[in-house]
Amino acid sequence: MPKYRNHPIARNIIDGLTKLNLPTISWSKDVLVASLNGECQANTEPNNVCIALHFNFDLEDKEYGEHMQIVTVESCIKGGGTGLVSVVMDCLPEDMKVCVYDSTDGEAKTFWPKMAEKYPNIVRY
Repeated sequence: MPKYRNHPIARNIIDGLTKLNLPTISWSKDVLVASLNGECQANTEPNNVCIALHFNFDLEDKEYGEHMQIVTVESCIKGGGTGLVSVVMDCLPEDMKVCVYDSTDGEAKTFWPKMAEKYPNIVRY
């Protein structure tokens, strides 16, 4: 069973993502995946909408402390990535840091700076 499955923040995020009517919300170890087709791998599914989140609530990072990682965001729908990230960010405490490890090509280079402007707790590295 995933370590953070019943963590209150994870539950809030799952409730938020459920409202988007994504048919698959599942766990793989401590990674939560919400998607149209059950998978969320960078640059592999051109017709998918998905987000993968890695939880590190008990990790004491020297620079960021307790934080969550956004691993991948993919969307074939214009604005879908923004919608996914907004749902997740709106479910988090304002002081929780979010580290981005998005390996997607193309729009990710301009997408994440825009998201960081909107949500100052997003840290890109």
